[in-house]
Amino acid sequence: MLARRLRAAPITIPTLLAVAIFLAWIPLDGGQAITRWAPGGILVLALLALAVFGLPWSWRALSTPVRIATLGLAAYTAWSFLSIAWADDQGIALEGADRTLLYLAVFLLFALWPQRPATAAWVLGLWTIGVGVIALITLIRVGTLDDPTRLFDYDRLLQPVGYANAQPATWLMAFWPALTLAATARVPFWLRGLFAALAVVLLDTALLSLSRGALLSIPAVALVLVVLVPGRLRNLATLVPIAGAAALALPKVLHVGDVIDAGGRPPAVADACATAFHTILVVALAAGVVVTLVAAWETFRPPSERTAARIRTGWRGLVVAGAVVGVIGGLVVVGNPVHRVDHAWHSFKGGYEDNTGSSNRLTAGLGSNRYDFYRVALNVFAD
Repeated sequence: MLARRLRAAPITIPTLLAVAIFLAWIPLDGGQAITRWAPGGILVLALLALAVFGLPWSWRALSTPVRIATLGLAAYTAWSFLSIAWADDQGIALEGADRTLLYLAVFLLFALWPQRPATAAWVLGLWTIGVGVIALITLIRVGTLDDPTRLFDYDRLLQPVGYANAQPATWLMAFWPALTLAATARVPFWLRGLFAALAVVLLDTALLSLSRGALLSIPAVALVLVVLVPGRLRNLATLVPIAGAAALALPKVLHVGDVIDAGGRPPAVADACATAFHTILVVALAAGVVVTLVAAWETFRPPSERTAARIRTGWRGLVVAGAVVGVIGGLVVVGNPVHRVDHAWHSFKGGYEDNTGSSNRLTAGLGSNRYDFYRVALNVFAD
C-alpha cells in the first residue's frame, strides 16, 4: 500500500526531504544567517531540479490560482534580483534576492505536483510533529535549566529561533495543522490525541515570547479556519479542549515574564519556568487524553447516522449561541468599538513610551517604533 501511494504521488519523497531541511533550520537560529540557510537552500533547489526533470508535470494541468501565484512570485523574484542594480548595498540586496529565490523554489516544489490525501497528510503531519517536538524540547530546557534567562531576551523567550516575533510564529505555524489533524476522523485515534497534546504545547510555548503580533494573529487565523477549512464543526469541537487546556496554563506562562521583568534572580526565574513547564505538560497530556478518548469512541463505537445528525445540530446551535454571547461579551468588555480602534491607532503611532504602566507586554498597547519605520520608508519610496 505504501509503495502504491508513493507511485501515485512521487513528489512525496522530495517534499519530505524538504520538510527535514525546514526542521533542521529551526534550532539553527531559524536559519537567519546566510551561512545557516544557504546550504539547505541549495539542497531545496536541487530537489526542485530533480523533480522538474525526473517527474511528469504539466503547466496546463495546474489550477488557475496556482498559475497566478507562480507567475506573481516568479515576477517578484526577478524584480528582487533586478533591484541589485540600484541597491546601495548590493551584497545585502543579493542575499535578499537569494532568499526570495528560495521561497519560490519551496512554493514550486509543493505546488506543481498533485498530492494524494494520505501522502499530503504524511508531509503535513511529520512537519507538525517535528515542530511540536522541537517546541517540547525548548519547553523542557526552559523548565529544567538552572538559569533559563539565557534563553530569553529580557522577558521574552528568544531561543531557538533567535528572534522574539519569529519564535512564536514558528510554533503557531504548526499549531493550526495540529488542530485540524487532531479533528480529522481519518487520522488514527491515538495520533489525534498526540496532535492535540502538541497543539497545547505549541500554543503555550508561543505565548512565552509575549509577541503581540502573534497574539493578534490567533483570532484572525481562527476566522480563516472557520470560513475556509472543511469540517469547521469538528475543528471547533476539537479546539475546545485544546484552547481550554492552554488557557489553564496561561497564568503560569505569563508569570514567567512578570518575574523576569521584575528583576527576579535566577533561582526565582527558574522556579517560575519550572512551574510553567510542569503546568503546560499536565494540561497538554489532559487535552491529549480527552481527544484520544473521544476519537477512540468515534472509531470503535461510531454513532448512528441519526445520532450523528443530532450531535451536529446540537453542536451547531452551541457554536452559534457561543458566538453571539462572545460578541456581546466582547462589546461589553471593549466598550465603544470606534473609541477602542481610535485608541489603538494612537497607541500604535505613539511608540513604546506610551505603553508604560502595564504589567505585561501583551496588554501594554500597540505602540512600537514600527509606525516611524513605515512612515519614513513610504516617504523614501515616494522620493
